[in-house]
Amino acid sequence: MTCTPAGYRLVSLAGLIGILGWLQFLVLVVIFILFAVTRLFEPPSLWLFALPIAFRVVAQLLDGCGRSLATRKHFEYHYKPDLASWLDGDARRTYPPNSDVDAVATGSPSAP
Repeated sequence: MTCTPAGYRLVSLAGLIGILGWLQFLVLVVIFILFAVTRLFEPPSLWLFALPIAFRVVAQLLDGCGRSLATRKHFEYHYKPDLASWLDGDARRTYPPNSDVDAVATGSPSAP
């Protein structure tokens, strides 16, 4: 979060929107099952399934934007030394700032 606060917020918002999309989908399934049992179902109402799909698309777009902010700063997280590093202008910054571990030399996988 220290590297890209805006990216962190975008990824968090994407997760929230994704959860809301899943909840909408589950509620719609239950409602359509109840409508089918009570014989109130009408096929034109199936367009409502477009709402959770739209939520998923928006969540994917926000997640991609948030992760691209971290990619632009060459954000890397190394799990073993618990160290994050990124470029701030021409200088490489690390978190925690007092770390003596060389983040680039660890070869650990990076995650945004």
